[in-house]
Amino acid sequence: MLNQLIKFEVGKSYWVRSTCDYNCIWNFTITGRSKSGKSVTFKKMGDDFNHEKRCKIKIYKSFTYGDCEYIKPMGDFSMSPILTADDVIKE
Repeated sequence: MLNQLIKFEVGKSYWVRSTCDYNCIWNFTITGRSKSGKSVTFKKMGDDFNHEKRCKIKIYKSFTYGDCEYIKPMGDFSMSPILTADDVIKE
């Protein structure tokens, strides 16, 4: 995996843990990517959040594990969850 870019894939689900509550886990499904590959659209699974949202993709550079795409699905604030492409839900 070294020096490979791990990307979000359309149709796959990913998880992220809350910064404040260890028992709180959110699941998101990627519903699309832009043609330029600079943003993704996604849906939050569960609750009453049935509309799609779009976020700009950023890249986490790592010398140890390889590069990985990430987004901030709930906004950009100090305790915002960071959803990474390597946290895919295995079904």
